[in-house]
Amino acid sequence: LLIVSIFYDLYSGVGVISVMMYLLIVDVFSQGKSVGKWLIGLQAYVPTRGSVCTFRESIIRNFPLAVGYFLFLIPYIGWLFTLGILTFEGLMMIGNRQGLRIGDEIAGTQVLEQDVLDVGVER
Repeated sequence: LLIVSIFYDLYSGVGVISVMMYLLIVDVFSQGKSVGKWLIGLQAYVPTRGSVCTFRESIIRNFPLAVGYFLFLIPYIGWLFTLGILTFEGLMMIGNRQGLRIGDEIAGTQVLEQDVLDVGVER
């Protein structure tokens, strides 16, 4: 989200579109690792397929966050909706045994430690 804020502040005219695109496809870069995931050693993974996120799964799993970001642009009412979306996402993570947010549930993805997975390394 720090990267999103920087892009928005630097390019306010084109920033909204570029930030939305970044939010939606962020998990495709570097084999399922956004910058934040890469820094703390996590990776977006599709357990049923045994591989990392594709463009489709990244867009689906990050869509609720992108909607929240878009609504945040609307003063006051949008901020309340964004707070609601983020609260719902957090409650989903707390209430789910695997720690999945709603985007993960819909996309069939899970964020796991990359050292455990070793996905993307051809053997």
